[in-house]
Amino acid sequence: MHTEEEAKKLWCPRTGGSNLRHETLHPSECCIASKCMAWNWAGHQVQEQLIDRNDRAARDAAKAEGWRYEVSYDDGKDLFIKALSDAPKVGFCGLAGRPD
Repeated sequence: MHTEEEAKKLWCPRTGGSNLRHETLHPSECCIASKCMAWNWAGHQVQEQLIDRNDRAARDAAKAEGWRYEVSYDDGKDLFIKALSDAPKVGFCGLAGRPD
């Protein structure tokens, strides 16, 4: 598992580069972390709450308390999330599967 900053210093096999024997990687050969479709977050715990889409006061209060809008559902509710801790978020390259 890596933070995004750690991952961005690693070689990405999908770049086509073969610079594994050199200490310095060209930026085009490096991982782009969460900007990649294969990136998977891990160790990221959040709280969730559903808020009625038309309840502006509840939505504004949630935002003021650090809740972030995530997605809308067909039942008229919106999902808001809030991180449980300030610990660094870590993830991994999904091309190779989740590391143990």
